[in-house]
Amino acid sequence: MHEKPIVFIGMMGAGKTTIGRSVAQKLGLRFVDNDAEIARRTQKRAADVLREDAQGFRDLEANLIHELLSDDDVFVFSLGGGAVVRKETRDILRERATVVWLNPAYELLSRRVVKRSMDRPMLDGDPNERLRILLEEREPLYRDVADVIVDSGDGTREQVAQRITESFS
Repeated sequence: MHEKPIVFIGMMGAGKTTIGRSVAQKLGLRFVDNDAEIARRTQKRAADVLREDAQGFRDLEANLIHELLSDDDVFVFSLGGGAVVRKETRDILRERATVVWLNPAYELLSRRVVKRSMDRPMLDGDPNERLRILLEEREPLYRDVADVIVDSGDGTREQVAQRITESFS
């Protein structure tokens, strides 16, 4: 049995929620999605909270991560793409979790997220350019905390989840 929470990080569109949910099911663990939990707690869509108050959203997110990772509970947790921008979040991830960075090719990310860019406040403006800038800013942060790096575009999401699950067995 896994001894630490398994936390999925990566850019929007990397498959964190879908793959994370599948891994949790395969391992018989509880699954928590960062954005869904923020939406539940605020009674607003996470995208709306982020669009209204980006700093407030990051505060909620950091508090949620700290709260959930402070327990000894073992579960699967998918984070928002920008959660790693805060040093204190990166610190707790390194200390309290096994971190899986889902890192598909840029072209796949772009295809997945640009068509839904209206639901993604971080892509306001030119979605392709914003995605490229965010990826450039966040890649070193993802790499800094990742225990495992997975190309989530290599196979179906179910195949990727199976490979990740097998790596924990």
